[in-house]
Amino acid sequence: MKRKDWLYWILVLISASTVLSGLVQVVSPGFVLHVVGGATDAAGEHFFRIVGMFMVLFGGMLLQALLSAADPPLAVLLSAFQKL
Repeated sequence: MKRKDWLYWILVLISASTVLSGLVQVVSPGFVLHVVGGATDAAGEHFFRIVGMFMVLFGGMLLQALLSAADPPLAVLLSAFQKL
């Protein structure tokens, strides 16, 4: 059984915000690139969408691992590597 202490809820918040920010990057990369001061050409937007896709995938994987009854430590480890 998972302990639902403060660390658990912080990880849920981090994974949910990773999914949300990744979705924004996928849907509107030009807006995010403008906010961070990046080049808003076609290639920059394309690669920013790819980064956003991986953010959605890894954030979703961590969120699913945290909310499921099982204890998949590999999903948590891989999501931690994505944050480096």
